[in-house]
Amino acid sequence: GLSGSGKTTLGWKLQSYLEDISIPNYIIDGDDARSFFENDLGYTLKDRKTNLKRILYGAHVLSKAGMFTIVCCIGPFEDVRKFAREKLLDYKEVYLKCGIDECIRRDPNGVYKKNVGKTDIIGLEIEFDAPKTPDLILDTKIESEKESFEKLLEFFHGIDRPLVKKNVSMMNSS
Repeated sequence: GLSGSGKTTLGWKLQSYLEDISIPNYIIDGDDARSFFENDLGYTLKDRKTNLKRILYGAHVLSKAGMFTIVCCIGPFEDVRKFAREKLLDYKEVYLKCGIDECIRRDPNGVYKKNVGKTDIIGLEIEFDAPKTPDLILDTKIESEKESFEKLLEFFHGIDRPLVKKNVSMMNSS
């Protein structure tokens, strides 16, 4: 989903839930990953895709080590989501659907306010490719945080090996 769609909020709730039921997990946030690499990449399409692939590699390594890996970052490109499906064994794509107007209204990190006119923003100047085949869609514009989280838990409890060594990616926001 776009920036402000609720990826990090739901990611932290999921992490807390997993800790409560003793499932080893780790959350990777897109902003933290950029910061770790000292913001060495810019915001060109190539740099954005490279950053996403770095994050996916981290998720791959953590998953192989037995961690339920939660990725909270904007994943606006269908080709990168396809790459994730090919590379990550238990990849599950969760799309947080929320229109740009609502995301701008929320703007929890000031992404829109700080960057309009300074850099291209996903959902404004850079098109966000709506996912073609997400495993789950959460409409965070109309659903409450609680409703979206309950649907997320219901989804993970309903798959083959519920809440065990799965990758969950909320990469579909900006």
